Amino acid sequence: MEGAHRRRWSYALAVLGALLLLIGSVLFYAREELFNSDAFADNAQQALDDERVRAALTVPIVDTIIDQGSPDLINAQPILESAISGVLGSGPFESLFRNAVRKAHESLFSEGTEKLVLTLADAGIVVINAVRAISPDAAKQIPDDLEPTLVQVSDSDVAIGAADLAEDVRILALILPILGLGVLIASVALRRSRRDGVVVAAAAVAVAAGLGIVALLVGKGLVLAQFDDDLVSDAVDATWSAFLGGLFDWLLILGVAGVIVAAAAYAGVRQVDPAAPFRRLSEIARQTPAGSGARFARAVGILGLSLLLVLRPDEALQIVVVAVGGWGLFIAVTEILLVIAPPQEAVTAGPGERAASLISRVRWKRVLSFGAGLAAIAVGFAIVLSIDSGGGPVQRPPGAVTSCNGHEELCDRPINEVVFPGTHNSMSASRDGFITANQRNGIGRQLDDGIRALLIDTHYGVPSSGSTVITDLTKEGTTTEEIEAAIGQEGLAAVERARGRLAFDEDPGDSVPYLCHVMCEVGATELTEALTEVREFLDTHPDEFLVMFVEDVVTPQDAAPAFEESGLLRYTYVHEPGKPFPTMRELIEDDTRLLVLGEENSGGAELPWYQDGFELVQETPFTFHSPAELADKASCDENRGSPENPLFQINNWVEAIPRSPDTAEKVNSFDTLKERAALCERRRDLRPNLLAVDFYDRGDVFGVANVLNGLDKDAEPSTRSLR
Repeated sequence: MEGAHRRRWSYALAVLGALLLLIGSVLFYAREELFNSDAFADNAQQALDDERVRAALTVPIVDTIIDQGSPDLINAQPILESAISGVLGSGPFESLFRNAVRKAHESLFSEGTEKLVLTLADAGIVVINAVRAISPDAAKQIPDDLEPTLVQVSDSDVAIGAADLAEDVRILALILPILGLGVLIASVALRRSRRDGVVVAAAAVAVAAGLGIVALLVGKGLVLAQFDDDLVSDAVDATWSAFLGGLFDWLLILGVAGVIVAAAAYAGVRQVDPAAPFRRLSEIARQTPAGSGARFARAVGILGLSLLLVLRPDEALQIVVVAVGGWGLFIAVTEILLVIAPPQEAVTAGPGERAASLISRVRWKRVLSFGAGLAAIAVGFAIVLSIDSGGGPVQRPPGAVTSCNGHEELCDRPINEVVFPGTHNSMSASRDGFITANQRNGIGRQLDDGIRALLIDTHYGVPSSGSTVITDLTKEGTTTEEIEAAIGQEGLAAVERARGRLAFDEDPGDSVPYLCHVMCEVGATELTEALTEVREFLDTHPDEFLVMFVEDVVTPQDAAPAFEESGLLRYTYVHEPGKPFPTMRELIEDDTRLLVLGEENSGGAELPWYQDGFELVQETPFTFHSPAELADKASCDENRGSPENPLFQINNWVEAIPRSPDTAEKVNSFDTLKERAALCERRRDLRPNLLAVDFYDRGDVFGVANVLNGLDKDAEPSTRSLR
């Protein structure tokens, strides 16, 4: 019988060799793909080829152009984004980008480097020329000295320190893999049964590769968790794949190879017991060790595992899935080998005879059957993965509601005693491609920033070639005069260009609900898509209440399927006219956290959640042509809605084409907006509830809402997020 001493040393060497091979493989990959300037630049270029990365890069570049140029460039943001996206995907820029990355990389690993700067020396020129080709007027507003350094990491001790360390250990990338293989061979040589030694060594390699895969998955999850912005998160995901996707593939190959070799060696000597490791783990968990040291180690292990399950359930699940999947693969390969090539007792023949014996034992019909079975399984997986399950209903998290819309002070107030910062034409965002936009950021970002009232417009649109959506004017009954009055001559011209040869009185085809401002040709978001974004926010922010006021060209009956498909209906609150409002806490505890109001229509008994807005809300006028008109007391006059209605909406924007962020900053400033809200409260004898503004990120609508809610101007919301 083989001595226990030799077995222990064999196990120890197998573990050590597998770890050395894993670390060496990672270092070798880093040496070839990350520390090599040309390979690093190639990976960066691969990342740039991904449209998610280009989309994320486009936003800060356009922001830089707008910030350094005229604020009115925001009206040309879709044009700028189109031009920049085209530039980032062009051959000249790709060449410029790759060279800049390579030079920055070489600089990073140069002796005495103190700064890492990625400078695209001709980027400003390329950008301006691209915009000029699309819109000469917009190009004139871009400064000629546009800052060319688009990415800069200066005085980065972490980056430079990591580079120095990487340079010092490069030699290990060559030594460790060879050393690891040598140690694994030694672990096999120590065993009297070489077959058992191969099983242990190959299994150790498979486990080490699995640990590497888990580390990559967990690391990726931790990195992506740092980014709330989906656009940035998607870009980081793409960049991670470009730089580390090859390492993941290599570890997967290494792990599968280890499993197959271990299974092949194991199948020659015995049957495999699928439940063996689970029974062993159960025994370890149930049995209390005799020694205090072993007992303490067992307790620490259970504590660590429990903390991982509680604090990092996603990462814990990944570890379990990789472990169980690897063990299942081992079992499957072993069983297949036992079936298609049953072992024989005699093992005294030479290598050639053993190979011939193995071939003769193979049951080729069974091989074909297993191949067909595996193909069927692959097809089944493809079908399952192609089906979007949509998930089940989201449950409220446990625990008492201690903060409502970010503040404890609001929890015991009914909603008619709460002020909600809101956006006018919320969907009309320049970053979402809307021309003559009222906002810079889209609905998702608005909600993340603290907007709690959305004023949106629904229209009937027909998708056409490219990304253009054609407004169904026949169904809407809109005239060209109304279009020009709402979006100006330039907007009308853009509509005419988008419609091409389609006449204004011509039926464009079957239409569906979109969010558009006046005309879908100057910007459109499918209604279901926008509502899904709102539902996702409510899913992940369980203590927030929202108001959605719809300028509804689309009828409630036609809009209802989008609300249902998005999953938003589960959150809707139905108010009974004439009855007092519940408190914010009650609404949040009941998970009825969305009040849907229509400007023109009501869903009636059929759709009670779609409520007549002006049976609950009264408002100020909404057409002002200058800040002076907004400051006048007439700006608080009665408009739509009965004076008896319990909710009060203040419309605070200047109607001008093109939209002006500078003007919005003036009328949204803390003193100006607060003074107007106080004026309207005195004149109407009613607390403002909905503060609707253009360009909410200009001025201080949040500070004004805080003060009107009896909070400090700079009170920070305490928002619970389940992301």
